[in-house]
Amino acid sequence: MERALGQRIERHLTRRGAWWVKTHGAGTSRAGIPDYIVNYRGRAIAIETKTPTGRLTRLQSYELDKFRQAGGIGIVARHLDDVAASLDAIDTLETARSEA
Repeated sequence: MERALGQRIERHLTRRGAWWVKTHGAGTSRAGIPDYIVNYRGRAIAIETKTPTGRLTRLQSYELDKFRQAGGIGIVARHLDDVAASLDAIDTLETARSEA
């Protein structure tokens, strides 16, 4: 189920014009890193995908918190709507900024 969600997220990010990379939990990467690192309209976003009942590990929660502390947006995506809503909020902020 997480894989199917990830594929929907990837298609959505691409349609919206985001730059993204899927991280892989290989033995050479740091544990707990979010599943996706995204740049959308100049905003850094980290996305951890989970099933509706899936839980973050302590390490995943720690890494998302550190990402947020560094000024990025950290999302736990259980549904595509979680990602779409975050991108919509960025669009709204950018539109308001350009109209000011």
